[in-house]
Amino acid sequence: MDSLLPLLERRCDYPHYRQCQNLSLELFVLTRDHIKLLRRLNVLWNHRTQVPYINPVRPYGNSDVHGDLAEILELAQPGGDAGQTWSCEQIAQMDEAHRELEWALQVVLQAAQFQPGLYARQSFTDWVLLVATGEKQ
Repeated sequence: MDSLLPLLERRCDYPHYRQCQNLSLELFVLTRDHIKLLRRLNVLWNHRTQVPYINPVRPYGNSDVHGDLAEILELAQPGGDAGQTWSCEQIAQMDEAHRELEWALQVVLQAAQFQPGLYARQSFTDWVLLVATGEKQ
């Protein structure tokens, strides 16, 4: 399935999203990691505007966003020694998964399912599942 994505234009630097301008087609691969993150989102109610929202400071419950991401994605935590931190690759992986939640959230809400797989939409219609991968979450 991932072999289909390189055939389409990249709108951005995110590996699970592609856009084909000629067909007004968007593709997104919803992964188990996206679903893990979605399940941990800290959704609150805005009493002023009367709408639900995701806490921008504590999207996963704590203000240490990378710490939460590493825990949810089951990445190795840095040791307790002073100055130790996540590798550049781990930070890139966490930031990428976090940023891709824009599309992941659209997919699960519009398709009304938490099914890993390849989803598509055309011209801002609802996302639809094209190819399922693995069991429903």
